[in-house]
Formats: sequence, structure tokens, C-alpha cells
Amino acid sequence: MTTIDATVFVEALEILVSIGIYPREKDAPQLLIVDVELDVKVSLDDDIDGSADYEEVVAIARAIPVGRHIQLVETYAHELASRCLSNSRVKTVRVRVRKPAAVPGANAAGVKVVGHQNAPGVRTPKQSVSDQASRKTEG
Repeated sequence: MTTIDATVFVEALEILVSIGIYPREKDAPQLLIVDVELDVKVSLDDDIDGSADYEEVVAIARAIPVGRHIQLVETYAHELASRCLSNSRVKTVRVRVRKPAAVPGANAAGVKVVGHQNAPGVRTPKQSVSDQASRKTEG
């Protein structure tokens, strides 16, 4: 089987999430805009089993917040990255989550995390940019 390196992505996925640290954020869902990139080895057999399915990524992204309140955007991004890395074909995942209403006067604030498949069963998402500034200005 011949494989190539590829990046599978989902860009600007809009999800309504109960998220935030302030009491007012627990009253109504807020919009998150999610970008996900998966570095994968892709089979040239023209079969989805030889790749990473971006529809699965969307389903995971939508399922994470169901029935719960999440305090931090970082928590959501880290969980999404970890779940994407459960696919052994995914070597690296990059997740960017933007919260448009977080900072008045800004398009968005958010977080980026990067995770790597170091060895079978080992997943290590790492936070690279946080939305701490948005939490300080909302207080």
C-alpha cells in the first residue's frame, strides 16, 4: 500500500457551547469558531479507511460540549485534540478555537493547541496560545 503525507482540515466550524468562567456565561450558549488540522499518512487506495475522516472530526467537535458547561476554551481545545489523536493515523493535530464575544473591540480571543502522536497510545496536546487576556477584560 502506498501512502503520502497529507493534512486533513476543518475550517471555521461554528459551534454553540455553554462555556466561560463568569456567571453570565452560564445562562446562554456562546459561539466558538473551531479550526482543526490533522497531519496524517493517507493511503492512495481511494478508501476512507486509509485516511482521517473530517466528518468524524466535526462529530467529535460537536459532541464534546453536549450536556455540560465548560469553564475554559483551553479545556475544549485540549479535549478535541486528544480525541483526534485517538485515530492512530493522525500524527499531529492543531486545534484553534476562537471565542468571538470574549473581548469587546476584538474579532476574537482564543487558544491554539498542538498535539503529537509520540508513540502508540501516547497523546500529548500542548497549549500554545491562551485566552487569558479575554478573561481579564471580561471581569
